[in-house]
Amino acid sequence: MDKFSFSKLIDKFSSKLCIIFLLLIIVQYMADRSFLVIQPTRPYGPLLYHPAYALSTDRILPGKLVRIPPVEYFDTGDYEEEIPYEDDEIVVVEELIEEIIEEEVLLNLQIGMKTIRTLYEESVALNSEVIGYVYIPNSNIQFPILHRFMSDNYYLNNNIYLQPDEHGTIYMDDNNSSLDNEIKFLHGHSMRNGTMFSQLLRYKTQSWADARPYVYIYDGHTTRVYEVFSVIVINADRELMYLGFDTYTDKFNYFQDVLDRSLIRPKNISDFQDILVLNTCSYEGANMRCFTFTSRVYPEHDENGMIRMN
Repeated sequence: MDKFSFSKLIDKFSSKLCIIFLLLIIVQYMADRSFLVIQPTRPYGPLLYHPAYALSTDRILPGKLVRIPPVEYFDTGDYEEEIPYEDDEIVVVEELIEEIIEEEVLLNLQIGMKTIRTLYEESVALNSEVIGYVYIPNSNIQFPILHRFMSDNYYLNNNIYLQPDEHGTIYMDDNNSSLDNEIKFLHGHSMRNGTMFSQLLRYKTQSWADARPYVYIYDGHTTRVYEVFSVIVINADRELMYLGFDTYTDKFNYFQDVLDRSLIRPKNISDFQDILVLNTCSYEGANMRCFTFTSRVYPEHDENGMIRMN
């Protein structure tokens, strides 16, 4: 190869290297501008969020890092706060981090070998009238929730396969329209063999209630947490279920009576905006019912990043 040809080859090769080098610089620049680093001050380590990532553990370990696209502001609902940042700036957004951890941990709440979300999805595949999944830790209460509007209690005596079954299913009251109702009732048989909602009767005992204060409901989108605040026994021939009230005073007086009649130590609740009542048969007399009243609570996180309740 002559000197001229060799020189042309070098020039051509150098040009390609320059183009590749420039492309790398552009890619790196775009990457630096396309992600915003968020550093929580809690000890569970740096964490960023993107919907494509799911945190499958119930604890955020130091060093866990997920990146998110750039934002101009974070909308907290009350105001929009602009967050200026440079390429290498670290921004502390504590509330966002807590919300991410709460959502992902609860979505991946383990029940045996599966998550509550997986159990819900498997149940929906069997019956499209499944609207949620109920779970009480340290009990045998873990069931899909069925609902058929104004069906005359169809699921009281039919199973998830739409077959007649004395066990029935756990189902939401026919007069409720969705789990988003302010007050909703879940019904289930109290079977003599201890299945279905039988263990709700144990909430009449303070020690049982203390050890199992929370009820988890997966609604197809998120996992809600409800805290038991009162347990009462009623005569269904003399008392009615209340799904709504004409005035706030009527509502307040009703729940004050529920607290006063509680068989266990009642817990004060700040409002009555999201109430879940679990209903099953009781055996003090004919047509008796045990109502376990719960109110929605919102988790916080301890110094190790573990979920705890208010």
